[in-house]
Amino acid sequence: IYRSGELELDCSRVQVILKGKPVDVTAREFELLKALISSEGKMLSREALLRKAWSVEAAAEVETRTVDGHIGTLRRKLGSEGRRIVTVKNYGYRFDAG
Repeated sequence: IYRSGELELDCSRVQVILKGKPVDVTAREFELLKALISSEGKMLSREALLRKAWSVEAAAEVETRTVDGHIGTLRRKLGSEGRRIVTVKNYGYRFDAG
């Protein structure tokens, strides 16, 4: 279980909790959030996020901008906690646990 602010990620239950309530996220959104949180503040490129959230095989077939769309949707679902997903312009994303 990862906790940051009012956000909790329970990997054993594959569940995102915000302010004590479950958030309805897709499998891809869950995997993106898990990858970002587990990177401990390090930037992950779009390609790295594709490999982690889709698969090694699919990453070559999926546009990297797909990550941007999923991140945008995830930020909206997380409300104010979505600001923790920080864009690193021209490179990728990182999770700000601070």
